[in-house]
Amino acid sequence: MTGPTSQEIYSAAQNMADASPSDRALMFDGLGGESWPADPEPAAYDEFDWTVRLYGLTARAPSQNAAIEKWVKSALTLHRDRKAARATDGRPDCPYNGSAPLPSVSTRVAEAA
Repeated sequence: MTGPTSQEIYSAAQNMADASPSDRALMFDGLGGESWPADPEPAAYDEFDWTVRLYGLTARAPSQNAAIEKWVKSALTLHRDRKAARATDGRPDCPYNGSAPLPSVSTRVAEAA
């Protein structure tokens, strides 16, 4: 079984970035995200924070909304960290892939004889 592609992670992060905090939490849970609340009696420093995980990415913050927001920011830059960006604009799904646009349909081209 393979994991989600960079495009799927990027798309989910974009949708969550545009949503309100309550909708973002619902989207996160709907995609299979996991979250762990802060320990009510923390014994170590890392037990003060909420932890969220989705698509293999983990984020921590003092609240669940902040942790999901941190996850979204890291998911939006994941393809750059993996060097999977396909063009100068940095999106993983760029239609040009670094090449020039195609000429218009009315452009005459030479035919091989």
